[in-house]
Amino acid sequence: MQDVAVQKSDICNLFADVFTYPSSDYSQKVELMANRVGNNENTNPANIFENHVSGLAVSDIEELFTKTFDMNPDSCLDLGWHLFGEGYDRGEFLAKMRDQLRKNGIAEHIELPDHLSHILKLLSTQESEQADKLVSKTVLPALNKIKTAVPEENVFSHPLLALEQFLTENYHIIEDES
Repeated sequence: MQDVAVQKSDICNLFADVFTYPSSDYSQKVELMANRVGNNENTNPANIFENHVSGLAVSDIEELFTKTFDMNPDSCLDLGWHLFGEGYDRGEFLAKMRDQLRKNGIAEHIELPDHLSHILKLLSTQESEQADKLVSKTVLPALNKIKTAVPEENVFSHPLLALEQFLTENYHIIEDES
């Protein structure tokens, strides 16, 4: 049981790297993610993404990342924005996420605490029930909105789909209680 939790934690951290602004080792991070969640089939979204990225210069990946996630608010990676907009509830959510990051020893970088990369790192530290709740109530609802805003022909549609598949296969989805 412990090995499964460690594997899920490692994969969450790999996805966090994939959804962080690309650096010089981005292709290697994508390769690691694809090796863990892909199945070497040409139709697997993790493998499709790796195949696309492996042939690109880091500057090209940076440009695509920026165009995809930073230039269009509908596809930004700030999950709280997708869940709450710019209202008071988002501020409360940001404060709660900042507190959770701090309590779990996760350093914030340039992004806000509700950024997908931070939330995935937080997810990697959570116990089963807490992780299921975080996935069900935060990550998947926001991820569905982001996916809708990223066209299928965009290379970043593939890691979004791979993340969704990983989450739905590895976490218990809690249905809305209302």
